[in-house]
Amino acid sequence: MAFSCGIHLKIIGRAVCIDLSEESDFLESVCSIQDPHVTVLFRKRGQWLEEELQQFVEFRDQWLQRKGQPVEGGRCEFVGNRKWGKSSNHIDGELCQFVTDAREALMEHMECSEDQQRKPHVAVRR
Repeated sequence: MAFSCGIHLKIIGRAVCIDLSEESDFLESVCSIQDPHVTVLFRKRGQWLEEELQQFVEFRDQWLQRKGQPVEGGRCEFVGNRKWGKSSNHIDGELCQFVTDAREALMEHMECSEDQQRKPHVAVRR
């Protein structure tokens, strides 16, 4: 099943994530938790600063523009119903591509290591 979502970025603990809590089609179809999210970049040490989150926002805006999407209200298509692990589903499509592109562009600058990053997935169960 295909879904569409906005790229609403927020900090959750030691990760910059895409918040899917407002995506009603996805919530009703696949999700059983209140705060579904996709981790874009995780780092083992240190908290994220708002200035760093802003760099992700700037990357997102440029990425959406390259895809011909509006910065405000731009959407990503994705498939996210294939179970991956105990509490997640694997994602494919534009959302997965955004995560991959953001990691490639920002990982080194944000002092994150590639071995700390898991495959792009969405947390949907506890």
